[in-house]
Amino acid sequence: MRFIIFISVLLLLTGCGSRALQSAYSATKKASYNTIVDYGTLIPAVGATLLYATNSDARLTKYFMENEFIEIDYDDLYRTINGYETYLTGLFIEDDTYLVKVERAVVEFTAFKVGVFIGDTLNHNIDKTSPNGANYAIGSQHAIGPFSGAAMTRRNVQQLHISPLSRYALNTLSYSMAIASAITRVEDGGHTAADQLVSATVGNMVGIFFNDLFLLKGSPATLMTSITTDSAYLDLTI
Repeated sequence: MRFIIFISVLLLLTGCGSRALQSAYSATKKASYNTIVDYGTLIPAVGATLLYATNSDARLTKYFMENEFIEIDYDDLYRTINGYETYLTGLFIEDDTYLVKVERAVVEFTAFKVGVFIGDTLNHNIDKTSPNGANYAIGSQHAIGPFSGAAMTRRNVQQLHISPLSRYALNTLSYSMAIASAITRVEDGGHTAADQLVSATVGNMVGIFFNDLFLLKGSPATLMTSITTDSAYLDLTI
């Protein structure tokens, strides 16, 4: 089943659809470029590299484990707030039609699920022991999902007709919940600080890529929906 999902996602992202191959390639290339150069990708990636390269990862992780800054018992709450904010900010984009709002929600849901798949794949294929002795050091669902959500929330907030201060507040809430969720897994020894920065990088890449491939204005990638009282139809094309 996982192999089938992987192939389906691979075909989708490489442009297999009803649109011309060149348009699909251009859309995928643009979304990929935006993903790589986004500061939400670069900052945690550089941070993880520095921690690994300077052997500071163990010391920082030990510091978090000995000094609990974030309440671990509320880790699910942090992720829930983060996820709901992603969906709600998308629903409040005034320029979107009803069908576009549905499309946006489906794309965001799909991005979250792809993040879960990527996290599980990293867990099972990277042989690195976490501080608590478990063999799932890289690929944290407490970082990939929330940082995907924060990235998509940031894209949604850019389209809301609100003040700059309100945009800042919404983005701060989203990233605060993502950071809190990631830190709880460092505090309980599930992952090191650098491992969580890697997962944050992956999460941001997933969120930006899916948003910009399917929802960026002018993109040939579309998600067509048709809903009646008797049936619902969904068609993804890029």
